Amino acid sequence: MKRSAALGKASPWLALVLALPAFAGDDPAISAAEQSIKQHLKEPKSAQFRNERVLPNGTVCGEVRATDSFGKHVAFQRLFVKSGGASLIVQPESPPVAREVWMSTCGSAQGAKPAAER
Repeated sequence: MKRSAALGKASPWLALVLALPAFAGDDPAISAAEQSIKQHLKEPKSAQFRNERVLPNGTVCGEVRATDSFGKHVAFQRLFVKSGGASLIVQPESPPVAREVWMSTCGSAQGAKPAAER
């Protein structure tokens, strides 16, 4: 049986792209943080995460978006989940102190370990 030329000569870049999703959720701190945040969402299955990173103290910082009550995706909102389980989603209507807490915790995340883009 003869192989197709297109299948027989796969690009090494294609193999790399196909392998990337396997690494996306490998960090247990990020997986736990995502589960914690999903508990606060109206539609947890619609959650999309990006820019996640783990700080040296175990805190996870990033952004999340999900669908609202009308089924529309809202803009990405900042989040953090402390290693002890406390979590915060900073929304546009959040009080200024919420933004200050996020900035003091995640704003200058030096030494943070970025996660793969989702």
